[in-house]
Amino acid sequence: MFQPPGTQQYDQQTVDLYRAAATTHERLLPYLEKQVARAVRTDEPIMKPLFFDYPDDQSTCTINDEWLLGDSLLVAPLLSDEPSRTVHVPAGHWFDVTRQRVITGPADLTGYRPLSARRRHSSASAILTPAH
Repeated sequence: MFQPPGTQQYDQQTVDLYRAAATTHERLLPYLEKQVARAVRTDEPIMKPLFFDYPDDQSTCTINDEWLLGDSLLVAPLLSDEPSRTVHVPAGHWFDVTRQRVITGPADLTGYRPLSARRRHSSASAILTPAH
């Protein structure tokens, strides 16, 4: 049955996940604007496969479901019905914004479960940033 735009009803969990994603996007806006300016200046893409910045890490050549968003964010979305996934972390010290901890790479985080991945078909992501 057709529903006019804006009249759909969503459960509270969906509303909460969307609200959290919108808040994250708003917090990232200054970073994203900086990365757009960098991309225009350097002709590098904003979304890059891991091998783009880590060509010596052979594991990154076959990863097609993680990417770098700009220079400082590694994104690994949960794209399946599974409740967790493996996340490859390239060399360096990375801050896991979900778990609030530093991870030293290269490493493979098996069974990684984003906090918002309690529901099937969630688009939750692991977001890691270089630790300073």
